[in-house]
Amino acid sequence: FLGGLAACLPPLILSEIYRNVRQNQKEGAMPLKASFFFFLTTLSAITCGFLAARVVLAGTGIELVAQEAQVRSSGGGHWLPWSNNLLGCVLSAVVAAFIFARHAEKAARAFDTVAEYVSKWSLWWLNFMLRFISPAVFFMIAGSIAKTDGGILTLAGPLGKIFGGTLLGLLFHMIVLVTVLSLILGFTRVLKYVWHMKGALLFVWVIRSSVGGLSRTIPAARSFGIKEKYYSFVLPFGATVNMDGTSVYLTVTAVAFAVALGLPITGAVFLALILSILSASVGTAAAPSASLVLMNIVFAAAADAAGADFAQEYMVGMVAAMIALLMSIDPILDMFRTAVNVFGDSLCCLFLNDTDDQPDVEPVPEQRPLPPMPAMTSN
Repeated sequence: FLGGLAACLPPLILSEIYRNVRQNQKEGAMPLKASFFFFLTTLSAITCGFLAARVVLAGTGIELVAQEAQVRSSGGGHWLPWSNNLLGCVLSAVVAAFIFARHAEKAARAFDTVAEYVSKWSLWWLNFMLRFISPAVFFMIAGSIAKTDGGILTLAGPLGKIFGGTLLGLLFHMIVLVTVLSLILGFTRVLKYVWHMKGALLFVWVIRSSVGGLSRTIPAARSFGIKEKYYSFVLPFGATVNMDGTSVYLTVTAVAFAVALGLPITGAVFLALILSILSASVGTAAAPSASLVLMNIVFAAAADAAGADFAQEYMVGMVAAMIALLMSIDPILDMFRTAVNVFGDSLCCLFLNDTDDQPDVEPVPEQRPLPPMPAMTSN
């Protein structure tokens, strides 16, 4: 199951980053401003998740990971090397997009079509694999708990720390966003906007899909007075590339994974989380529990930075065991992090709208020449 999820990751990230870079070049300055806003919010999310994980001591008490690694030490490890090529995938996609756009427009149009089909079929494969998530999670969790002394009761406390750390990180991040934007736009303006979007955010919280929530978030932004050129681009764009809530979750779980292995949490680990999450979140599908695809990549980056040897095959068991435990609490956390994802997209709309210094220009009606005056005659 994990191998099937990881198989779609490189082509999905390559195609999505290429298409986003090409779209930015076609649309002008606005996508660049939105991308920079999303970059800053993702940094905030990773930082808040890292701090929250350290506050609640996420990962302590989970010795199961090391135990499970010993019983899964053979086979199934061929999907881990994908994670080592993630940064190469990202850089290749960005460079290809710029080269095609600058020097080979005809080839770029052909490659745009290829990237669209690759993205389409990668997402189809991802959604196909996610249909098997229920039996896969059942067997992964059952196998892990069966090998734990004390069963599920032993794991309740450690999993509760990860659950609480994720919610705390999400809360930290939302407070940071509201505070910073209030200093720029005014607290009353931001508060009115958040209150106006509450229905759309609740809808997204229930359905656990950023793309599925566009049917509510776009009308809500329009009725608040956000200009069409912003909500029509930023909300769909952010639903595919801006994953603030997912970044918090991945950071907390990656720190917990490193702690469970007894690895030191250093500045190098924090930097590795920033690079891996920023790179991988672009290719995350806006589907429930799609962060499963990224866990092995982020875990690998954190463990490598902490000094673990991922070249050894027993690490497959460690990753699989940790993901098995996390899936027992993932559906509930998915609701909260999806709402935070859309929360960040919505605030980007407000920021771009209120800082727009170019007033809308009404189209000037076409001036038709007046018919010639008839010649005047004297009586």
